[in-house]
Amino acid sequence: DGFRVYVCYSPSGLPVSAQMFLHSPGSRAVGWVCGTDVEHGHSGAMQLLLWSVIEDLHAAGARGFDFAGANIASVAAAKRDWGGQLVPYHSLQADYNLRTLAKWLYAWLRYTRTRRQRRRGAGAASFIHR
Repeated sequence: DGFRVYVCYSPSGLPVSAQMFLHSPGSRAVGWVCGTDVEHGHSGAMQLLLWSVIEDLHAAGARGFDFAGANIASVAAAKRDWGGQLVPYHSLQADYNLRTLAKWLYAWLRYTRTRRQRRRGAGAASFIHR
Protein backbone atom coordinates (compact mmCIF):
# COMPACT_ATOMS: atom_id res chain seq x y z
CA ASP A 1 0.00 0.00 0.00
CA GLY A 2 2.97 2.35 0.52
CA PHE A 3 4.16 2.01 -3.08
CA ARG A 4 1.82 3.08 -5.88
CA VAL A 5 2.35 2.91 -9.63
CA TYR A 6 0.18 4.75 -12.15
CA VAL A 7 0.31 4.21 -15.93
CA CYS A 8 -1.41 6.05 -18.79
CA TYR A 9 -1.90 3.98 -21.94
CA SER A 10 -2.36 5.15 -25.54
CA PRO A 11 -5.50 4.14 -27.47
CA SER A 12 -3.40 1.34 -29.02
CA GLY A 13 -2.65 -0.03 -25.55
CA LEU A 14 0.98 1.06 -25.23
CA PRO A 15 2.13 2.68 -21.96
CA VAL A 16 3.04 6.32 -22.66
CA SER A 17 3.38 7.87 -19.19
CA ALA A 18 4.05 6.44 -15.73
CA GLN A 19 4.41 7.71 -12.15
CA MET A 20 5.60 5.91 -9.00
CA PHE A 21 4.73 7.30 -5.57
CA LEU A 22 5.58 6.46 -1.98
CA HIS A 23 2.53 7.00 0.20
CA SER A 24 1.33 6.45 3.73
CA PRO A 25 -2.20 7.62 4.69
CA GLY A 26 -2.12 10.87 6.67
CA SER A 27 1.23 12.01 5.28
CA ARG A 28 2.56 13.68 2.15
CA ALA A 29 2.87 11.43 -0.92
CA VAL A 30 6.29 11.59 -2.57
CA GLY A 31 6.87 11.19 -6.29
CA TRP A 32 9.73 8.77 -6.72
CA VAL A 33 10.03 8.12 -10.45
CA CYS A 34 8.13 9.38 -13.49
CA GLY A 35 8.47 9.42 -17.22
CA THR A 36 6.58 10.11 -20.44
CA ASP A 37 7.33 8.82 -23.92
CA VAL A 38 8.87 11.62 -26.01
CA GLU A 39 6.32 11.08 -28.79
CA HIS A 40 3.50 11.73 -26.32
CA GLY A 41 5.12 14.67 -24.54
CA HIS A 42 2.53 17.17 -25.81
CA SER A 43 -0.47 14.85 -25.96
CA GLY A 44 -1.75 15.61 -22.46
CA ALA A 45 -1.04 12.06 -21.25
CA MET A 46 1.15 13.27 -18.39
CA GLN A 47 -1.42 15.86 -17.26
CA LEU A 48 -4.23 13.28 -17.37
CA LEU A 49 -2.11 10.87 -15.38
CA LEU A 50 -1.20 13.52 -12.78
CA TRP A 51 -4.87 14.42 -12.39
CA SER A 52 -5.68 10.76 -11.72
CA VAL A 53 -2.73 10.47 -9.31
CA ILE A 54 -3.84 13.52 -7.32
CA GLU A 55 -7.43 12.26 -7.08
CA ASP A 56 -6.38 8.73 -6.07
CA LEU A 57 -3.81 9.79 -3.48
CA HIS A 58 -6.22 12.34 -2.00
CA ALA A 59 -8.88 9.59 -1.68
CA ALA A 60 -6.21 7.37 -0.08
CA GLY A 61 -5.55 9.96 2.65
CA ALA A 62 -2.56 11.94 1.33
CA ARG A 63 -2.26 15.35 3.00
CA GLY A 64 -0.09 16.72 0.19
CA PHE A 65 2.01 15.80 -2.81
CA ASP A 66 5.71 16.24 -3.42
CA PHE A 67 6.26 15.76 -7.15
CA ALA A 68 10.05 16.23 -6.66
CA GLY A 69 12.66 16.90 -9.26
CA ALA A 70 11.75 20.19 -10.91
CA ASN A 71 15.38 21.04 -11.70
CA ILE A 72 14.68 21.43 -15.44
CA ALA A 73 12.99 24.70 -16.41
CA SER A 74 10.28 23.09 -18.57
CA VAL A 75 9.53 20.52 -15.86
CA ALA A 76 9.39 23.23 -13.21
CA ALA A 77 6.96 25.28 -15.34
CA ALA A 78 4.70 22.25 -15.89
CA LYS A 79 4.67 21.42 -12.18
CA ARG A 80 4.10 25.05 -11.21
CA ASP A 81 0.90 25.00 -13.33
CA TRP A 82 -0.65 22.59 -10.79
CA GLY A 83 -0.77 25.38 -8.21
CA GLY A 84 1.89 24.29 -5.76
CA GLN A 85 5.10 26.00 -4.89
CA LEU A 86 8.62 25.25 -6.07
CA VAL A 87 10.91 24.70 -3.10
CA PRO A 88 14.72 24.61 -3.40
CA TYR A 89 16.47 21.48 -2.27
CA HIS A 90 20.08 20.62 -1.53
CA SER A 91 22.02 17.38 -1.43
CA LEU A 92 24.91 16.50 0.84
CA GLN A 93 27.90 14.39 -0.05
CA ALA A 94 30.16 12.74 2.49
CA ASP A 95 33.42 12.63 0.55
CA TYR A 96 34.96 15.80 -0.79
CA ASN A 97 37.95 15.83 -3.08
CA LEU A 98 39.20 17.79 -6.07
CA ARG A 99 36.98 15.86 -8.49
CA THR A 100 33.88 16.57 -6.37
CA LEU A 101 34.78 20.24 -6.21
CA ALA A 102 35.27 20.38 -10.00
CA LYS A 103 31.85 18.78 -10.59
CA TRP A 104 30.19 21.21 -8.19
CA LEU A 105 31.93 24.20 -9.78
CA TYR A 106 30.96 23.08 -13.31
CA ALA A 107 27.31 22.61 -12.27
CA TRP A 108 27.26 26.01 -10.56
CA LEU A 109 28.78 27.78 -13.57
CA ARG A 110 26.32 26.08 -15.92
CA TYR A 111 23.42 27.06 -13.64
CA THR A 112 24.47 30.71 -13.43
CA ARG A 113 24.99 30.93 -17.21
CA THR A 114 21.58 29.38 -17.88
CA ARG A 115 19.94 31.66 -15.35
CA ARG A 116 21.40 34.72 -17.02
CA GLN A 117 20.19 33.54 -20.42
CA ARG A 118 16.60 33.16 -19.27
CA ARG A 119 14.36 35.70 -17.67
CA ARG A 120 13.09 32.98 -15.36
CA GLY A 121 15.57 30.42 -14.05
CA ALA A 122 13.81 27.58 -12.20
CA GLY A 123 17.00 26.21 -10.63
CA ALA A 124 16.96 22.99 -8.67
CA ALA A 125 13.57 22.67 -7.06
CA SER A 126 11.03 20.23 -5.74
CA PHE A 127 7.32 20.63 -6.32
CA ILE A 128 5.03 20.44 -3.31
CA HIS A 129 1.25 20.49 -3.81
CA ARG A 130 -0.75 21.09 -0.63
